[in-house]
Amino acid sequence: ASRSISNNIISLTSSSTSPTSMIGINVGATGPHNIVNNTFSAMNFTGVITGAPVISGIACATGTGNNINNNVITNISVGAAGSTASPVIDGVLVSGGVTTNVFKNKIYGLTTQASGATTTINGVRISGGGTTANSVYNNYIGDLTSSASTNSDGIRGISITSTGTTTTNNIYYNTNSADLKLESRIVLESFANYLKENPDMNIEIQGHTDNVGKDADNLVLSQGRAKAVINYLVSKGIDAKRLSSKGFGATKPVTKNDTEEGKAQNRRTELNVLSN
Repeated sequence: ASRSISNNIISLTSSSTSPTSMIGINVGATGPHNIVNNTFSAMNFTGVITGAPVISGIACATGTGNNINNNVITNISVGAAGSTASPVIDGVLVSGGVTTNVFKNKIYGLTTQASGATTTINGVRISGGGTTANSVYNNYIGDLTSSASTNSDGIRGISITSTGTTTTNNIYYNTNSADLKLESRIVLESFANYLKENPDMNIEIQGHTDNVGKDADNLVLSQGRAKAVINYLVSKGIDAKRLSSKGFGATKPVTKNDTEEGKAQNRRTELNVLSN
């Protein structure tokens, strides 16, 4: 059955010294689910903590055709100074389900002082079996920080750990050009770091456009944009043999091109994880 979770204000605080998890909205039932217009004003473990707690603003584990949009997830703080924990902090975690759309969310202010060696912070994480054909686009992701000096500082805007295709519109190009804009770097640099940590993962970059202009020009543009992503990843130390690219022009729209929003959704880059 379809479920809607909307217009809630969520604030959670715990003083536990050995926490296991904290989740603002946890979706585990059959969907589709529409999680929209919620505000996560604070999610905090305030004490000196140990262990490996998992903290998620939104965790979605099942359903087909889920929409997670227009949520504000901020002020997630895990562990006071002196904490030895290795927390995993996710603004949005998609660990199951098919065709989950994560768009127009604001995710910022995720931080920890814990010093565990495997501490990670992800704006959006796509993980687990069955999580295919997902879209991550038009989100604001920023201010992900760790003040501990001894951990690995695994900080990623968007993290993809499952096979299948994930779409992102957070990779921006100059108009009618394959030149990457500066703001694309927060996504691509974090993705390059993730590829370094997972040397068995091979990726196909797929470029898509809207239907404005000639079909032949759009095909060339989409191919150039996909190759631009590969070139950037190679410049960050990723072996070119692990990367391939395809351009589809306007031949595979995900929605109609009759509105500006629809065109924006169709102008996208897809990261297809071939092996992991």
